[in-house]
Amino acid sequence: MRQERLLTLSATSAVNASVTLRTARRAVHRLKWSGANRVPVTADMERGYGLAPAELVERLLATGAAGCNLEDSDPRSGELVDVGRQAEFLAGVRAEAGAALVINARVDTYITGPTGDRTHAEAVRRARRYLEAGADCVYPIGLADEAAIEALVTEVGEPVNILFRPGAPSLGRLAGLGVARVSYGHGLHQAAHAYAVRMIEAVREGRDPYQLR
Repeated sequence: MRQERLLTLSATSAVNASVTLRTARRAVHRLKWSGANRVPVTADMERGYGLAPAELVERLLATGAAGCNLEDSDPRSGELVDVGRQAEFLAGVRAEAGAALVINARVDTYITGPTGDRTHAEAVRRARRYLEAGADCVYPIGLADEAAIEALVTEVGEPVNILFRPGAPSLGRLAGLGVARVSYGHGLHQAAHAYAVRMIEAVREGRDPYQLR
């Protein structure tokens, strides 16, 4: 696993495409003017916000983004999307984008859907379909078990993205397992927010906010 910097912009289902894309454009612009213009920006586009592949790709490329995450669950219902329908959507995005975008296809079987769908076999089945449809990488979000990660990487045989979170193998171990890419999701924001809350509580209680224990 190569150590590369990558900025991924994430958004909740309450944020529409225009806001997400505008944020991506600003990130690209700020990185350019800070001298870090070689850091690629990818945008978390949920399931495309209902945009057709042509419009999604056109608007994403206009921001200067290098890629996007596209998930296979419906943010409105929380249910998994039919694998064939999702593969068709990814194929459409690839056809419109050509080689201009890196498509990271999220596999949500470990965090959503019926219990019967939360299996290793289902995750591998979906990952293979998405890669065949044109995805560059698959992202089985929620998968943290070391043995299961190794098995999935081996069976899929293409780049796999893992969410780094408490309980996950170390970065070095993930590299050893063959993981190609690591995401931090909203974990860093949550940790920073929790620490800020502790600092504010210290101020309220008359303690030194810079000497937390």
